[in-house]
Amino acid sequence: MSDYTKVFDGVTKDNTTATVLGAEHDTEFNAISTAIGTKTDKVVSATSGNIAELDANGNLVDSGIDSADLDGLTSNAQDQLDALTPSAAVSGHARAWNAQLLDGTATTSLFDVASNVTVDTFETVGPTGSGATNIWAELDAVPSTARAIICNLYISITATTGAGYADAYAAVNGVTAVVGNGSQIGHSYIDADSGDVLAHMAQVIIPCDSSQIFQASWSTSNLTSELVRLHYIGFIEGVV
Repeated sequence: MSDYTKVFDGVTKDNTTATVLGAEHDTEFNAISTAIGTKTDKVVSATSGNIAELDANGNLVDSGIDSADLDGLTSNAQDQLDALTPSAAVSGHARAWNAQLLDGTATTSLFDVASNVTVDTFETVGPTGSGATNIWAELDAVPSTARAIICNLYISITATTGAGYADAYAAVNGVTAVVGNGSQIGHSYIDADSGDVLAHMAQVIIPCDSSQIFQASWSTSNLTSELVRLHYIGFIEGVV
């Protein structure tokens, strides 16, 4: 509706001897007519409680939607949001830095391969109750859908007679694993004076079986103070 502005000044006419002209009435009535002609019309026979909408001309129309239905829509929308909320078990990469997202706790301890696994021998590593030779508690939180473990591998070696190496190996449980060149998940080599130290760390992916068990091994030559460790980072779901 357009704004209506009064045109005729009746007070001034009353205080003078001026004559009221018909044209002045026409100007006033035309302004009123314009304002009324552009107003929004009410909906005839509308349903009580329904929500009003506007048509292309700006007039009100009955939407046919009961305002009480909004309560159900709001409830349904919340249900949908709840359904989209991520579950506690995060698939894929289960750790963000060293904060364990899988169960809301941090698991940052190390698995010392050099101490828990016999040198030059493949032994099983797995979660509590899995039957593995070496228990790694961090794997207790890994879901049954995981088929690979993501770890940081740390190797530290000290030279004795100038040249030496330390290797780390891993394989999926149930396969025949081989210790040798080309099958390492990590290799450190040093050719230096006795007492020199070399260390490195790399991220590795270790395949595991449905019980989250994998095989690990390590090997050295001409070294002392060897340190071979795995640090759990997360897991990958599905077939690797």
